[in-house]
Order: sequence, then C-alpha cells, then structure tokens
Amino acid sequence: MVATFNWEERNGEEPGVVSIPTNLNFGSADQVDLTPSENPIIAGKNSYEKWLRGRWQGIFTSISNLKLWWTGSFVSGTVVKFGGNGIVEYEQPVDTTSTYAVDDVPSSAPGTANISINGGLGNSLLFPGWSDYFVMQLQVDSGVSAGPLNQVTYHLSYDEV
Repeated sequence: MVATFNWEERNGEEPGVVSIPTNLNFGSADQVDLTPSENPIIAGKNSYEKWLRGRWQGIFTSISNLKLWWTGSFVSGTVVKFGGNGIVEYEQPVDTTSTYAVDDVPSSAPGTANISINGGLGNSLLFPGWSDYFVMQLQVDSGVSAGPLNQVTYHLSYDEV
C-alpha cells in the first residue's frame, strides 16, 4: 500500500477551522480558497498568513524528509516568506509581518528537510497523521503596481517507506 496525501489549511480564531484547500492563494482575508481579486493585498502590506500542514493516510512504514519549494516567477517587489521548523501549535493568522514566516521559500528543491514532523526536521511519521504546521505569507513592497501577480507552483516532496 501507499500513503495518500492532502494539504490541510487552518483558518480563524483558535482552534480554527480545518479545510482541504483547492488553491493556496494569498489575500487580504483569512480564508481557504480565496479569490485574490476579491481580497486584494494593498501595496506595502502583507497577505494573511497561510497555516498549512500535510496529512498522510493509508498504510506506510514511514514518512520523512519533507521539502517545500516553488517554481515560477514572482512579480518584482513581492516575496513569499516561510517557516516550517517546530511549529506544532496553531495560532490565528495575521496580516502583520509574520513572526513565523521569516525565510524565503526556496526556489528549487532544498538539500535537506525544511518542514518538521513532531517538532524536528529529522523526525518521521510512523502512522497516519500530520506534519507540523508551516506558515507562509506574501509580502508586497510599497512600489508594486495594482493587479494580478504571477502564478507559481509549490512542491512538497517526501520520502515514503
């Protein structure tokens, strides 16, 4: 058998509402599957954080070595920040500068894990369950023109035994 994977997004006041998103769009609202044109981010401001985690179900021996990165190209003056190590407790997303999403999301597959399981990057999931949370936030410089941003693709790889 093989594991089955789903993204999970949590939104709202603690304990939050868990959803399986169909997109990871950023915007000026704390909601799953938002439409950016209806929730625009003002130049010089940030999106609401996205609180995400991976969920594995099925029969497997272990899941480990979680690596997140993106491909594509961002509009100049925009950056997606990321934090994925040891975030085990959910907090309500904010649109102020994130204290969790502080590193740039890698633009190619990282050499080592960058999302933790059970509080550590070297840990494994040994039965159905979740990764720790990883938090992402789009930050927009004040000089960015209004309009849509380029679409990028986020990748998550992992080792399954």
